[in-house]
Amino acid sequence: MPSLPSQPQLGALQIRNFVGADTYQRGIEYTAHKRVLENIWDPQARQLRGKIVGNAEVPYSAIVTFTKGEFPEPVISACSCPVRQRCKHIAALLLAYVVIPQETVLAIGQVKAPPPWQRKIAALLEENEAPTTPSPLGVQFELVETNKNRKKSPVMLGLRPVTLNDKGRWVYAGLKWGAFRTSEDRGYYYAYDHQSEDFSEAQNQWMKDFYTLQQSGYADTIIYLEHFGSPLLWDMLGKAKDSGIVLRAAGKGQKLDFHQPVTLGIDALDNDGKIRLQPAVTGAVLSPDARLHIIGSPGHGLLWYDGDEDIALRERSLHLAPAAEPFSPVAARLLAAGKPVDIPRNGRTDFLESFAPELVRRAAVASPDGSVQLPAHEPPRLRLTATHFRQKALRKNPDVHGIRLSWTWDYTLNGNITSAALPTDTQSFREPDTESAILHEVSAALKDFSAAWETSFPRPLLSIPGSSAPVELHNVAGARFAADALPLLAALDRVTLIEEGDALDYVELTEAPEIKVTASDSDSTDWFDLGVTVTLGGTEVPFDELFMALAHGEEFLMLENGNYLSLQWPEYQQLRRLIEEARSLQDRDATTLSISRHQATLWEDLAELATTAEQSQGWQDSVSGLLDISSVSRAEVPAELDATLRPYQQAGFEWLAFLHDNGLGGVLADDMGLGKTVQALALICHAHNTAKAQGRTQLPYLVIAPTSVVPNWASETRRFAPHLRVSAMTETLSRNDTDLAGLLAGSDIVIASYGLFRLDFEEYNKADWAGLILDEAQFVKNPATIASKQARTFRAPFKLAITGTPMENNLMELWSLFSIASPGLFPNAKNFEELYRKPIEKDGDKARLAQLRRRIKPLIMRRTKEVVATDLPPKQEQVLELTLSPKHRVIYQRHLQRERQKVLGMLEDLDKNRFTIFRSLTMLRQLALDPSLVDEAYAGVPSSKLDALMEQLEDLVAEDHRALIFSQFTSFLGKAAERLDAAGIEYAYLDGSTTNRGRVIDSFREGTAPVFLISLKAGGFGLNLTEADYCFLLDPWWNPASENQAVDRAHRIGQTKNVMVYRLVAKDTIEEKVMALKEKKARLFASVMDDDAEFGSALSVDDVRGLFED
Repeated sequence: MPSLPSQPQLGALQIRNFVGADTYQRGIEYTAHKRVLENIWDPQARQLRGKIVGNAEVPYSAIVTFTKGEFPEPVISACSCPVRQRCKHIAALLLAYVVIPQETVLAIGQVKAPPPWQRKIAALLEENEAPTTPSPLGVQFELVETNKNRKKSPVMLGLRPVTLNDKGRWVYAGLKWGAFRTSEDRGYYYAYDHQSEDFSEAQNQWMKDFYTLQQSGYADTIIYLEHFGSPLLWDMLGKAKDSGIVLRAAGKGQKLDFHQPVTLGIDALDNDGKIRLQPAVTGAVLSPDARLHIIGSPGHGLLWYDGDEDIALRERSLHLAPAAEPFSPVAARLLAAGKPVDIPRNGRTDFLESFAPELVRRAAVASPDGSVQLPAHEPPRLRLTATHFRQKALRKNPDVHGIRLSWTWDYTLNGNITSAALPTDTQSFREPDTESAILHEVSAALKDFSAAWETSFPRPLLSIPGSSAPVELHNVAGARFAADALPLLAALDRVTLIEEGDALDYVELTEAPEIKVTASDSDSTDWFDLGVTVTLGGTEVPFDELFMALAHGEEFLMLENGNYLSLQWPEYQQLRRLIEEARSLQDRDATTLSISRHQATLWEDLAELATTAEQSQGWQDSVSGLLDISSVSRAEVPAELDATLRPYQQAGFEWLAFLHDNGLGGVLADDMGLGKTVQALALICHAHNTAKAQGRTQLPYLVIAPTSVVPNWASETRRFAPHLRVSAMTETLSRNDTDLAGLLAGSDIVIASYGLFRLDFEEYNKADWAGLILDEAQFVKNPATIASKQARTFRAPFKLAITGTPMENNLMELWSLFSIASPGLFPNAKNFEELYRKPIEKDGDKARLAQLRRRIKPLIMRRTKEVVATDLPPKQEQVLELTLSPKHRVIYQRHLQRERQKVLGMLEDLDKNRFTIFRSLTMLRQLALDPSLVDEAYAGVPSSKLDALMEQLEDLVAEDHRALIFSQFTSFLGKAAERLDAAGIEYAYLDGSTTNRGRVIDSFREGTAPVFLISLKAGGFGLNLTEADYCFLLDPWWNPASENQAVDRAHRIGQTKNVMVYRLVAKDTIEEKVMALKEKKARLFASVMDDDAEFGSALSVDDVRGLFED
């Protein structure tokens, strides 16, 4: 091809010689497949650059640098592929540029990269490229004459990188220490930076690591051995051969020998009455005239060579040896001085008495011919004085056993022992390095007894100066130290152990604990005395001491007689948790443990843990049925009950009958619509018959229910138990001029609302009742309300709470119900909150949740429709998301911005601002329904919800369906009624102001009106409206129980049609966030009543913030 004189003009043979035969062949294949995308000659840099398609998604970049001159030749190459140099991509680039005709090269430049699938297949089929044989690389050791005025030495040992040339000679070839690079830090460099490409990765890595060890900073072609301050030098020299590095001397025939480790000391020799001190090397044979150099400071190696000045430096043998241990600075300074030290005759005595002891301590000094009598050197010893003691305790506390530890150093100086405190001081005879080594050895031996030394031993890295103050280990800590640590210390060579005082005969009790629990009768009918005894191998462990040690997290417990035991047995931890629970549940000041008969599963856990469990007959009679209802005789359904109970209802009745017959209360929490009322009536019939059979007075039951449910209870009683006399109270006793005694005498069941119960509580509480039944017991879920407090204190031998939603917001609502129905289960609200509510609601403690569910299980019965009423038609739920009209959206957003700013500023004190916050919340909910609910000036703005509702109702009415429509806002129900009137659709209406509730309900059930408008609060419970098969919830709220109760007016036993439930939600409004919050609240209920649910909590600051924030 035509070219300028400075352009490369290579033939195929030259390219083959440059890259190698195998790589050349691969380059031909790449060129033939048109893999070269571009090739550019840069005459200024004498470089050929190109892009080559390989097996990566991005083409590789390649550069070839040529020599100067009229006929440039390739000398250095670099590629971005893994091989990095002289690869098939380099070969293809050269071939495409130099060999292929120009027109072919132009065509190559237009080739597109192959598709990804072809590159992947090629990568699978491709053979590994043969690695390029690296060039020989070595480090040359040579003695270099330096400035004669240098204090240390006029000669230094220099190290140069060298390589083997074509003639087999080791040459510098321009190699530089700083230019060695590895694949991690190698990129495209100019020609003078490319030396590392001719060598292997291992060679480059060794040279790079070796160079970083020297401490002289940047060096070009030579570095000096004296600049290597790290003893890692010797490790690197040992790895040189395996890394492909040749270590050689500079001179022809010059020897370079590496020796085994040597030691450096001082020889003291008698010289005609004088004493001569001279350096002494052991471990290698040195010629008398050898020149010695210390490597590093402190010295970690030795260099020596022939000292004959008549021999050229390049001919003197070189010897290198690492130090067996760091050279003594004293011996190193003597060697560096280059001549011995002579002590005259008149100074001999002074030297031996005053200087020799210190010299012997700081260096290895010996007199090989015995001509000088040197003082013996004894390293320091660590002395421990361990004093056993027993301290009498005050009053009834047990005596304190222990061991007092005093640490100190002992130095032997001139035959005398001198003591020194552990903290390092400035005394000249101290040996800090030796002390540190001994303390390290001792602390390692006492790793399990750190309290014995952690404040005494100096640890500079932790800023702990150390102390010689005595350390006391009491009871088990002292016993374990005496039994296990003292023998370890006695076995250490550099420790002196002195024991004082009389030690107890400490014995560790290693047997498995045997636990015995007992439940015995007490003077209380509801509480039994709980006894716990623990023994090990016949030795009884005082329970109070055991529990105290467990509560404080102790690992061992010490007994009065010196015996001690490990508390790491899992039985102890289980016992601690159960006893803590038992104590937290006690609601009285007591010096002994007690357990309530409501706490059956707590006893079961204790009995399962114990080796033996003993219980009184009274306890067994009360508890056995709770733990296994199938183990007790089944109560017969009263013949007087005019109803056929379903199997689950009969099981519920049998459970209620067992509770009643054993004086226990409970919570009937069946799903809404499963017939809880008829089960309660079966129980009342059973109690009535039992009292009659036993000849007892047949006392009436007091049933408390919401006002709207009172008539339903009365009608259900007349329907299913017509033989029972029922009295439904509609006014207070005084206003109705009712004689309570006469009322009780003529009634088997008295039904009153929660409001009347509160007003007439004093009168009702004076009377004798067979029991108290609270229907829709969520009305007393708040333990702070008057109704809840009255129900707790009401005098009745039996209490039953009936509710389909035993908990809506938080666990304290559950506590409120059990505090009424089963007061012995969780007697103390504060303890319940600490034991259960906080760990479950705040921390998500699943183990504590499982424990709570286990505790309440015997005293609560809950069945869901999905499980027991499989014949009930399905319920289908759907959320209808509605978009506000543009004008409606503008009004909503304007109010949202204002209310958001106001509410977010009030959340710091939620309780104080609760009313204002909820007023803003209510306003936004109303705005999402219909802006005219907030301001009549917006009456002309259409309501998307009413439009969607009417569209649905018109179709339903035409197909003879019937619908329940619920809203929390009676004003919105009024708007709906206006639209129904305008459309000519007949409807029934019920809210809190309705006085003729019964007639209104009957008019829908027995009439033809297809629509029933109901306020959520007035009609969300106590109604049976199975005539409807559609439910519309116009406004969502965060409490899922309220909505479920409303829907279950239609989806309950007796329903024969599928029930469709529609929730109308305005998009991009507070209603969407209310729906999300409602799901969170639903999970709290499910977590306690069902399995494997997440946790929730009551409406908190974060909940409110989430409703108002973007």
